[in-house]
Amino acid sequence: MKVFSSETLAIVKDTDKEDREKALKASWEQNEAGRAEKAKRSRMKFILQERLRKGEHLTEEEMAIVKEVRERIRKKDEVVPDPKAAKAPPAKGAPPAKGAPPAKDDKAKAPVAKEEEEKAKRILPEPT
Repeated sequence: MKVFSSETLAIVKDTDKEDREKALKASWEQNEAGRAEKAKRSRMKFILQERLRKGEHLTEEEMAIVKEVRERIRKKDEVVPDPKAAKAPPAKGAPPAKGAPPAKDDKAKAPVAKEEEEKAKRILPEPT
């Protein structure tokens, strides 16, 4: 690289992207304490499982890490679908799946839904 200038030049590394990534990881740790440690143990377990799969000998401590069973923790509000369960039918009032023919009852329910929406609107007094 050749640069010609009569002024002083400074070439510095732009660390904006790295700073944003660090801030993102810090926010993850802040929201869920111990996340980094769990991730580290998970990576270690994967590496040890790969070594075991290749036929390498592991120490007792390493074997204990491989045999660890991680407790699954689910958030209260989050619903985790059961992959073994059959696909559930769409909920009542949900729009039909893309490309699916409209249900026979949809036409009859449309006027009722509009009436319910009108009743649900707040009636405010007129200003004087």
